[in-house]
Amino acid sequence: MRTRRRIVFRADGNSTIGLGHVVRCLALSSMLRKHFRTEFAIQAPGAAVTDMILKDADRVLGLPENEDLHADLDHFTGQLQPGDIVVLDGYRFDSVYQKGVRDDGHRFLAVIDDLHAHHMYADAVINHQGGISPSAYQTEPYTRLYLGPQYALLRAPFLNVDPSTRTFADPNRFFVCMGGADPHNLNRKALEALLRVPRVAHALVVIGSANPHRADLESLVPQLPFPVQLLVNLDAGEMAAAMQSCGSALTPASSLSMEAASVGMRLFVGHYAENQVHFYDYLTSRGLAAPLGDLQTAGIPELAARIRAVAPARRMIQRQQTVFGGRQREKLFEVFEGWI
Repeated sequence: MRTRRRIVFRADGNSTIGLGHVVRCLALSSMLRKHFRTEFAIQAPGAAVTDMILKDADRVLGLPENEDLHADLDHFTGQLQPGDIVVLDGYRFDSVYQKGVRDDGHRFLAVIDDLHAHHMYADAVINHQGGISPSAYQTEPYTRLYLGPQYALLRAPFLNVDPSTRTFADPNRFFVCMGGADPHNLNRKALEALLRVPRVAHALVVIGSANPHRADLESLVPQLPFPVQLLVNLDAGEMAAAMQSCGSALTPASSLSMEAASVGMRLFVGHYAENQVHFYDYLTSRGLAAPLGDLQTAGIPELAARIRAVAPARRMIQRQQTVFGGRQREKLFEVFEGWI
């Protein structure tokens, strides 16, 4: 039996910088794991992050914590072998880093990118946000671009949801998740906004094990007039089930919002990081989600008013399915199938 070719993912994540890059790499790893051996290189992984990675990858390659990008490149390429496929996801991985990875062993290199801030030396660039023009990128002649939600990095349970066959939950049941780490404690802000929204029947709040504000949320929950479940460190199947139990969702414009849209929900999105702004504009301008604005600067009364203004949204859900329901698994496999 032929040995499966190795894909090495390189991304960092923790409670300070968040886990978004890690999560979307793991979504791709889950899709490709049947055909490739998938390994994950990450700086200073803690036990919780390691456990999360090993659910969707075969091995964790720990790298030393290092702000020096050249030193990190040396440590990373020291773990690689000729013929590896490498996937980079992180805003620090600039042109020099890409070229160093690709030229050291002439490896096939894919970059997951949503900022188009660097000249790309990758063989493949994946940007699953909508409304991105190829002209936004500077590339090498060999670089191929894979752009748009047809390449959405959805985890397996979200690829398998069929909204046409499920019963939709009460829109007064709210799913709230501001990322696994939520360094700005936006989950609390969302709950305080829901206090000003009439007829909230239930709130289900999801946090990661790396969330530094868990104790604060646990002290808040008993003070709220509506039932609240605080769930920690859900896997993809549990997250999909949690979303399907609610009719409305509050998320940042990130992979979380793609997952909610694939399920089909009355979706409210905001942004708190630069890389979320373009996708926020895409979702809200096309009626795929309702706008909450800048989640850090918006006041609680403003957030509550925006939530109150949106009625149950069957048309929004129908639009979501035309964009996010489909063949993402097959489209993403096409990027790598020539390297099996």
